Amino acid sequence: MFDTFLSWPMPLIWMMGLGIIVWWWCRSGTLLAVAASLLLASSMPLVGKLLHLPLKAGVVQSVEQLSTLKVSAVFVPTAGSFRDALGRWWPEEGSFRRFAAALKLAKRLDVPVIVGGGSPLKKQPSEAHTIVDVAQQAGVDIVVIGQGRNSAETAKAVGQLAYAKNNGVVLVTDGIHISRMRAALRSYGTVVRASTTPRWLQDKPRAVRWSWHDFVPSDDGLDLTSAAVYEYVGLVWYLVSGKIGMRDL
Repeated sequence: MFDTFLSWPMPLIWMMGLGIIVWWWCRSGTLLAVAASLLLASSMPLVGKLLHLPLKAGVVQSVEQLSTLKVSAVFVPTAGSFRDALGRWWPEEGSFRRFAAALKLAKRLDVPVIVGGGSPLKKQPSEAHTIVDVAQQAGVDIVVIGQGRNSAETAKAVGQLAYAKNNGVVLVTDGIHISRMRAALRSYGTVVRASTTPRWLQDKPRAVRWSWHDFVPSDDGLDLTSAAVYEYVGLVWYLVSGKIGMRDL
């Protein structure tokens, strides 16, 4: 419900609405101009990409470097699931992408995969069980963590495993999710040896490209900015609520 009012760029839309009222009553268009300018800037891919950079800090971009690590497991959080018209639950594309990358790395390191993801909705199977049920024979041991409605609760459950303490884990998740998930894991006692993303576990990984298109407002740019704002708000909330500390970042 609150997402309707708070998800980016809705705060700017409300700000523009307030600006129209102010302009109508006071003949001052400053607030409206500021809101419109911020909306225009946030729809540029350049802004979204720049906001993503701090969130991806510390990501290991080399499979060879990851292969030299001695860890106890590879940990991968899920990225949602959905129910089809027949009432069956399926993993979201992001969950498949993360899980496939984690399996690939786990085989290379010869360690188990820890899949973490609970049930955000009532009467919904856990996201971790959903993706493991759908996946074919993986060829590696899989530890399923079905508790937790969010990253912090999942991290708390992972921190209770012996895998988390011994040689630690390698975290595999989307780039902008790295900072929040890694901090939550550390906060609950998990040793995170390294963090990487599905992008860098591909056979031919490609770095983020920059071009003149990044200066052109688009829905893709707005999506990039919206995703970054969501993660920054999540990090601030985790800090304020005590789920993580500054030392965990």
